[in-house]
Amino acid sequence: MAIKDALLRCAQALLIEIDDDALDRALRALLGATRADFVCIDENYMDPVQGLSVQITHFAEDPEVSPVQGSKQWWKGPYSDFPTFLEGLRAGQPVAVRTSELTGREREELERDGAKTELDIPIAIDGEWVGSICFTDYQVERDWDPEEVETLTTAAAMVAAFWKRWRLLETLQQTIDWKNRFIASVSHEIRTPLTAVIGLAQELASRGEQFGGNEATEFMSLIAAQSADIGHIVDDLLVASRPNSAELAVSREVVELQPLIESVMGEFTAGALARLELQSGGKDARAWGDPARIRQVVRNLISNALRYGGTNIRVLTMASADTSSIMVTDDGIGVPLGYRERIFEPYATAHEDCTQPGSVGLGLSVAQTLARRMGGSIEYRRESGSTIFELRLPSARGVQPAA
Repeated sequence: MAIKDALLRCAQALLIEIDDDALDRALRALLGATRADFVCIDENYMDPVQGLSVQITHFAEDPEVSPVQGSKQWWKGPYSDFPTFLEGLRAGQPVAVRTSELTGREREELERDGAKTELDIPIAIDGEWVGSICFTDYQVERDWDPEEVETLTTAAAMVAAFWKRWRLLETLQQTIDWKNRFIASVSHEIRTPLTAVIGLAQELASRGEQFGGNEATEFMSLIAAQSADIGHIVDDLLVASRPNSAELAVSREVVELQPLIESVMGEFTAGALARLELQSGGKDARAWGDPARIRQVVRNLISNALRYGGTNIRVLTMASADTSSIMVTDDGIGVPLGYRERIFEPYATAHEDCTQPGSVGLGLSVAQTLARRMGGSIEYRRESGSTIFELRLPSARGVQPAA
């Protein structure tokens, strides 16, 4: 009856309420009901050296009996030291052991801890074993009643439900944070060129007769350039909004890369062009792809280098029998190690500092999506102190573009 009463208190703590102390309250209830000396929750994790490992994240103890006195709070170690527990828990079964019946390292570890009996019950979320509830006796070798074990298995299921709900809440909060940052970034990115468009258009509308032909032409050129920037942002948003890249319309034709790059570079400001250099590594490079999509990819790679890269940016084309490449290289510090696996994810931003604040974080993700849709890819690497983003596309070497 005591264990069933404890389950009610666990249900209240884990299934009704949700806060940082919920697991601790549940463990205290189970400690009193089972008359164990120490109760804890172990969480599994993968250690890069030791493999599957376990760490105590929450516990409750009888201070008059437990020799641990809180020192096990952050204990962790590899499951390779506990083969009996690993075999049973991985199979989804409770494991009850007496230390005196174990051998080898497993027995040594439990004897060092002072444990005479231990019961571990697996915690699983959607069929994945993620941790355990452990009950330890330091005074007697205990026999666990099957009905008790079955009841405590329900407590493990409650912990799993709590963890799952907690993770969902964390994911939801992260999604809300991303949404807020995304809206703020998009607003900034669009507001900057839109403000220029509105201001210049108002000047032409209200005082157009006061401007000479050259001034009016310059104003209209600026309006066109700023409008194009807005259009590029919208193009990226449209690509990012399609979760299935197969939905993207992509043509397949022979594209001469050098003239295309020159055209894209002509869209940037004089200040940006002062940092750009187009090298003639492969003037005859041709690739199979969609010219509009390749332009979008190249524009994003150059914009990324201008925003985050070093002072000097070089664009180089290369061609082989199988692959035609466009490499955008800069002399900046590169992507921090911790972000290199994420740089092609939507809305990922690796740098806090940049020359143009308010990045949406779509450029590289969109570029990779389009490259793959055209049968190619984008690769990032560091070579000799340089940052390199390389667009690789199927080569059309020796094939002439259609007239």
